Amino acid sequence: MAQFCASGSSLRGCPAVGDALLDQRVIAGAGNIYRTEALFLTGIHPLRPSGRVSQEEWTALWETLRALMRRGVAEGTVTVDASETPHPKSIRAAEDDDFYVYGQATCRRCGTRIREIPLSGRRMFACPTCQPKRRRRP
Repeated sequence: MAQFCASGSSLRGCPAVGDALLDQRVIAGAGNIYRTEALFLTGIHPLRPSGRVSQEEWTALWETLRALMRRGVAEGTVTVDASETPHPKSIRAAEDDDFYVYGQATCRRCGTRIREIPLSGRRMFACPTCQPKRRRRP
């Protein structure tokens, strides 16, 4: 991703990671739902500058996107991991339980209210608890 940001530019010149994931020069095939769900599963806030995403986080994001897309092809939809028990505040009808955060009111993992963020002309969804704006220190 470093080559995507202008050489020698400040991080302000780097697009938000949520924007970068829809740029076909960065990754092909990751649509709005996949980017939303993958960023949630990796704990990365969609507005974080892409230049502040570590190599380890990019790798985890790539692996997560691949797994989601494979599941999507196999099952015909992007779905949550059926073995994961939802938070009691996020209990939904079975037909509404396809996504972790996309289009949801509450986070499936922690029960926090989901935030809707306009990004790239589309609606992004993020959990402020599971996807903090600042990266957690190891």
